[in-house]
Order: sequence, then C-alpha cells, then structure tokens
Amino acid sequence: MRTPIRTTFAFQKEPFGRITVTPRRNCTRVIIKRRPDNSLAVSVPYGYDFHALDALLSEHSSQIANTLQPQEPQIRYHAGWTYSYPEGTAYINISSALKSRSLSIKAEGLSLHISAAPDVDFSNTATTTAISNLLKRGAAWVARQTVIPAAMEKARQLGISGISWDIATGDRTLGTCYASSRRIRLSRILVFLPPELREFVICHELAHLTHPDHSREFHALCNSYCRGREKVLYSAIKNWNWPLFR
Repeated sequence: MRTPIRTTFAFQKEPFGRITVTPRRNCTRVIIKRRPDNSLAVSVPYGYDFHALDALLSEHSSQIANTLQPQEPQIRYHAGWTYSYPEGTAYINISSALKSRSLSIKAEGLSLHISAAPDVDFSNTATTTAISNLLKRGAAWVARQTVIPAAMEKARQLGISGISWDIATGDRTLGTCYASSRRIRLSRILVFLPPELREFVICHELAHLTHPDHSREFHALCNSYCRGREKVLYSAIKNWNWPLFR
C-alpha cells in the first residue's frame, strides 16, 4: 500500500537510530545528511512513498552508515556558557534548587536563562541535545517579539503588504513562503543570527511571493531586495556557527 509523505515526521530505524524525514516540493531525489546530534535528516520529494524510502534505507544501509560516519558534537555547553545575539544573551548557570540532573529555562527580558542542576553531566550527548532544545523553545518566544516586527518593517520598506507572518518550529528550513495565501513562516532560530542575515532570509521569502521557484528571475529580485549582496549573505548564513543542533 502506497503511503505518500506529505508532512515532516521522525522514526527509528537500525542501524541509523532516529531519522527525520522532510518532504520538499522542490526536491527531486532523496538526500540524506548526518545531523550534529548524529541523527539522520532525510529530504524527499513531496509525496514520496514511505515504503520506497524504507526499502532504500534497508538496501543501502551499509553504504549509508559508512558514508555518514557519526560526528563528534561541535557544540560544547558548560556552566557559565554564554551566547550573545542582537537582543540579548543566552547563558547557563548552576542552580542547587533544581532536582537531580534537571534543566530549566526562563526568559529575562529578551535573554534566555538556562539553569542546570549541580550534577548535570555536560559531556553527555543527551544533555547537549536537551539544552539545544531548550534554546529553541526560548528562541520561539523571543522571535515573536523581534523577528516578526523586523520582517514586517522590511516588507513595509519594500512596499509589500498583505502578508501573514508566523514563527515556525522547524530548524533546517529557515523560512517558508506560501505565495498563494501570502503567508510567510520564519524559523525561531533566526533569533541567533545578526540583523543582516535575518534580513537576508526575510528578503528571500519576500521574493518568493513573486517567484515561487528559484529561477534566475527570483535570484535577481532577491538580490535587489538585498542591495546586491545575495551571494555574500547566502555564503555567510551557510557557514554560520549556530549555538544549537539543527
């Protein structure tokens, strides 16, 4: 029975562990990448058959496992860790008030304060993943106060109106434009980008209102919105050192 993939979902499969599958309308083949937390991120054409994907992973499991060797985490959290972004700072401190091995987060203004119990093991991958997820959760709140107003102002400057804005929980895709309904969703983790790179993502999605594809005309329009810096900004965001797992 055919099971078309139309929404992002995750499942477990040996020997890979956790696999997150994302259907993409502009994707023409299956693309598999190893994430920093050593799970697999799989992009597939929209409507791709899940059973065909499962069979592909099983048939080529050894090849995929050898090609995508587990990576050492590039993120190292610790007590006293800080990360500054335009509107505030994310930081970690030790709190004896917390239960054993627990973590918590709260917003202080537009800053994110993560508390860790004294016995939290920062060398543990599970701890690193948990802190990364807390940062994403906090970023969603900050983004609604900062990223959306910036997007609305950029659209106003470009003379573009009638747009519905929202914050998305996805982290691999930084922005999505639904041109027919004039709706744009921006990733919560844009909080951790400098203003010019946030603006690039916003301009990219605004250009999709006119050109839904990535044609030459799209890039020309996006480049004009970015004041002739599209390629430079794209390279910068591609190589950005994020403070969390994507």
